[in-house]
Amino acid sequence: MSRSSFLDDAKIEIPCADCGKKHVKTLGWCKRYQKITCQCGLTITLDLSEFNRSEGKVNKALKDLDREIAALNHALK
Repeated sequence: MSRSSFLDDAKIEIPCADCGKKHVKTLGWCKRYQKITCQCGLTITLDLSEFNRSEGKVNKALKDLDREIAALNHALK
């Protein structure tokens, strides 16, 4: 699994504000579609702006960690 998509399989519950039905979706699904139509007719629009910022920070931190590990491996040889 690539580092950029390791969160895509994580499941979250998204409750309907009108009827309370809980919709279980993966983060990958949410990133692709961003809208859910509930059985009651309400369309739930997901605001992923904060998630996208956080995901960018996580991906940068993972790349930095990869560089540090590579440097440590090189130093130990």
